[in-house]
Amino acid sequence: KSSLLGTITGVCPSGRFGEIEVSRNIVSSFAEKPHVSAGLYNGGFMVFNGKVFDKYFRPGEDLVLESEILSKMVKDKQLGIYEHKDFWQCIDTPREYGILNRMWKENRAPWKVWK
Repeated sequence: KSSLLGTITGVCPSGRFGEIEVSRNIVSSFAEKPHVSAGLYNGGFMVFNGKVFDKYFRPGEDLVLESEILSKMVKDKQLGIYEHKDFWQCIDTPREYGILNRMWKENRAPWKVWK
């Protein structure tokens, strides 16, 4: 709909650790695994117009999407964002894999939309 050549999903993941604010050596606030408030992060889901391949991609197995392609698209103002504000969790490590599987087994999976 945007007429841009690409769109990425922007997410606000929960922090991995508790966030502490301090005033004069006394904890003034504590938030366990708060949502990141500094901005959006790449959620890993992307949609591209087919023209992207001719314009931005080059031959070679050493091509890195994030640092080469996406940065060029940003420079050309051809990368849009879809802000995903619901549940999101990366699954880059065995720990995260375990977290998501526990949520599924305990029927706490917010991504499950069927009954």
